[in-house]
Amino acid sequence: MPLNHLPRITPDFYVKVKTPKGNKKWVVEVKPKAQCKPPKMPSRKTKKYLNEVRTWAVNDAKWKNAIEYCKDRDMEFIILTEVELMI
Repeated sequence: MPLNHLPRITPDFYVKVKTPKGNKKWVVEVKPKAQCKPPKMPSRKTKKYLNEVRTWAVNDAKWKNAIEYCKDRDMEFIILTEVELMI
């Protein structure tokens, strides 16, 4: 797939923290937990299910690109869900 056809991501947060060992940088995406895993196949393929599959495929492609982008720039990509945010 040509690079200009890769899904684009606009992260929710960029975090930079100074540590004794240098700066630590994160690119943070916030998503519902349900969108962070492939949907389960129902007994019949409904419109809702097909939409969930499409959402998952787009998110998965974006996240893979974001991981590589961050790796190349000495950053970490993390996804936070309501589980991590409800402390």
